[in-house]
This record gives sequence, structure tokens and C-alpha cells, in this order.
Amino acid sequence: MYVNEFVVNKKNSNNTENTSFFNPFWVDKSNETPKKKARKILKIVLRWLKILLYAFLLLMGLWGCFQTMIEPETKTSTNLGQGLEFGYLPFCGVTDPRYVLSASYINQGLGWYGYSINNFNFAYGPFYALFVWPGASLVLSIMYPMRDAWGAMNALLAIFVLLFIIRTITLLISLRSTFQMERMQDVQGKLAEINAKYKGMNDRESMMKKQMETRAIYNKYNVKPFAAFEQMFITLPIFLIVYRVVTILRPLKGAMLFDIWNLSETPLNQVFSNLTNDGWKYIFFILIVVPVQIISQKLPQKLSKIRSRNSKAVSQKGNDQAKRMNMVQNIMTVFLVFIVVSSATGIGLYWFLSSLFSIAQALIVHKIIMNRRKQNKQDKSSRIAKELGIEL
Repeated sequence: MYVNEFVVNKKNSNNTENTSFFNPFWVDKSNETPKKKARKILKIVLRWLKILLYAFLLLMGLWGCFQTMIEPETKTSTNLGQGLEFGYLPFCGVTDPRYVLSASYINQGLGWYGYSINNFNFAYGPFYALFVWPGASLVLSIMYPMRDAWGAMNALLAIFVLLFIIRTITLLISLRSTFQMERMQDVQGKLAEINAKYKGMNDRESMMKKQMETRAIYNKYNVKPFAAFEQMFITLPIFLIVYRVVTILRPLKGAMLFDIWNLSETPLNQVFSNLTNDGWKYIFFILIVVPVQIISQKLPQKLSKIRSRNSKAVSQKGNDQAKRMNMVQNIMTVFLVFIVVSSATGIGLYWFLSSLFSIAQALIVHKIIMNRRKQNKQDKSSRIAKELGIEL
């Protein structure tokens, strides 16, 4: 026989009313305030908005990556008047031939190959319209007023400004990803203890307890395991945006950086096929860009090891995982170096500037984390001293 209890505590108007129901068939959650409910709903909405945003960015990245395979009109070329080009329309007041799409080129009977700063449209799909067109318009707007600058300095400045804006917009996600990776390292020792505690226990109850304890550690230290991978969802679209901007801009075709390197030429091809003429000059470009690229990949990992507080507490499994991650990092570094030397010099210029941003960001984040740890240590010491009645 079930016994229902109905407890109502009523107080005067100056106090709150607390009502509790105890019933074997249902549980009353009326003690949850409207503010808590609204906060919970907002959290769920923001989570789904984030998922949709990352899914959209990933879709756009894949779209931009495979678009040229199915749409020939979006293919690019290093030669003027060939492939998709971005510039000013004829008769728009701009007379410099380096910036104007020729009338004969715009309609060759092979499709619409001219993409104009004067005409925003979805002719080449959402990736070009929503991402490439704004970036290309910005770069072109900076380059044209400085079109007579020595050594394509206008191109260098324009790419720097574009990269600075993109990195500033994505800075919050990058920092969040970095801090989450740091927190994951901080709890490695505690996770190793949990793994050792349930080692060899494969029954359902033990696995559930292990998951609960692991989740409790994540909640206590505010660790979100998948947050460290958020940056991956924006890396591909960012690279493709800059890649398309650099490869379709008409004034960049034939531009000579410092009057030495042609931004449309490929360093690796120049070294192997044109070494005795001007190809040897690209050896110096490779020697400048590649080391900076390697440093930008290795420096965050090195700084992370320096500030790792739980490196001695990590289990053998954790050490093996770190070795695998290091191997993956080395493979990625080699892959990126190959991209730099086998792509147009303009892409190499982008990677060089991007690497400088990454190095600066890694140093700044390292400084912030070390200062935060120092402050936390001082606060902890002050709290202990206060509890013991000791004046520091």
C-alpha cells in the first residue's frame, strides 16, 4: 500500500512559501526558480546555436575544398586572363589593367569567370559569396589606392590586414581551445588515478562508476573535452578563404614581392625547373618561411611542457598518448611545410604571417597562464595563512 505525503509549509507574507510533494509516481520540481529555468533554456539554445555554427563552418569548408572538382568555372590559374579572377568591372572608373577584368575575358562562352568587387552575388555559391567576396573586396580596396607601392608592399599590407581581422574574430575560440587543452593536462594525474583504480574491471557497474568519477573531475575543473577541438572547425574555412582570395585576385598575378618573388609562382617548381635563372631566389623564400612555420607548430607544445604541473603524475598510458600526439604533430608539420613550398608564393606569404600570429599568441597565452598560476598560488598561501592566523 502506498502512502502519499502532502507537506505544505505556509509562512507569513514576508517569507516564501515552500511546497513539497512526495509521491511514488512522480517527483515535483517546482522548487526550481524561473530564473534557473530561463538560464537552463538559454544554455541549451546557445549550445545548439554553437553546434549549428560549427556544422555550417565545416560544411562551408568542405564546399570550398571540393567545389573546383565539380564547378570548372571556379578553378584558378596563375596566368592573367585565365581561371576565375576577382577585380573591377570595365567602365567602372578604374583604368589600371592589373585591376580591371577585360570585357573579352568576362564572357568566353565557357561560363562566367569574372568575379567583381562591384557586384555581390551567389553565382559561385555561398562559400564565395559569404566568405571569399568580403575578403577579396577588402584586399582589393587596400591594394588599389597603393597600386604604385614598391615591391608589392600593398599586397603584403592587404594580406596582413585580412589575416589580422580573421585572427581577431577567431581569437576567442583559439584561446578557449588552448585553455581547455591546458586544463586537460592539469587533470591528467587525477584521471590516471581513476584509470588505475578501475584497471581490469570491465563489468558494467565498474565502467559506470568510472565514467561518473571522470565526469565529476571534468565538472570540478570545468573541463570540456571536446572544446579543445573547436579550433579545427574554423581552421579549414580560414585557410580556404585566404587561399581563394590570394589565387583569384587579378592584381596579385604577376606581383613581385620586394621585386624578388612572384606571388603567383610556386617556390618548389621554381627551384627544380628554373634554378639557374631566377629559381634560386625562391630558396631564400623557403629558408625564411619554413622555419617560422615549424616554430609556430612546435612552440605551443614546448611551452605546454614547460608549464605542465602534473607531468610526473601522468600514467604510462598518458605518456604513450602524449607520444602519439607528438607523432601526429610532426606529421602535420611536415604536411604543412609541403603545402607551403608547393603552393603559390602568395599562399606561402599567408602562412608566414599566420605563423607569426601563432607564435605571438602562444607566447601571450603562456604568459597569461603563468601569471594566473602565480596569482592562484599567492591566493592559496594567503588563505592558508589567514586560517592559521599568520600575517604575511
